Amino acid sequence: MWYALLLLGVIAIPYLWKTSFRSAGVYFGFSSITFSIAGLVSSGFGADGRIYALIWIAYGFVSVGGVYVAFGNLRALLFLVFPIYMLFPALAFPLPWVMLFAGITLEFGVIEAYDFSRVDVGRLRAVTKGKRRFGILLAPFSSIGLLVGHFIDGKPSRSLNFLSYSLIPCCLLVAVALIWVFNAQDAAYLLLASVFVYLVAARNEFSKGLQFMSS
Repeated sequence: MWYALLLLGVIAIPYLWKTSFRSAGVYFGFSSITFSIAGLVSSGFGADGRIYALIWIAYGFVSVGGVYVAFGNLRALLFLVFPIYMLFPALAFPLPWVMLFAGITLEFGVIEAYDFSRVDVGRLRAVTKGKRRFGILLAPFSSIGLLVGHFIDGKPSRSLNFLSYSLIPCCLLVAVALIWVFNAQDAAYLLLASVFVYLVAARNEFSKGLQFMSS
């Protein structure tokens, strides 16, 4: 397996060198070579399985960085939840599956809050008024934005909008955690799935709303 990873790194650099993914190819290639050498050295010293797992997890973190370098899109950070989740059992702290799904949902919600914060509150309100469905799905975001603007008596900054919008997925996941703590696992999974579906639907309607306004 380590030799395959080494070969992948050696091939990636020249293969992507003359493409638009040149920087990502160098990043990914050298990362693959470095971690394959680390794996081979560990094998030579007879390291246990936990060391191998940690090397692969570290490679997972680096690979997510490679995706970001390649596409320059913050949505690539969504994949961080997988190496983070695998890190805990590698360190002898196994986590329930609900934590993986919660991590994916939280990252998606935070990235969504970042995208929403790039539009001012006034425009967000206009989107919610475009059609009734926009108002239903985006009302929590527009309402909290207006509330923040009311408290600071002015137009909130983009960073403040981002923090305030991030409260929505965070609070919903706190509710999921509380339900899980009270041993209602099925209800927690159902609520978590509902939160994710809501966030996806809100993003979809937000994109449609912006297109509707620009047309």
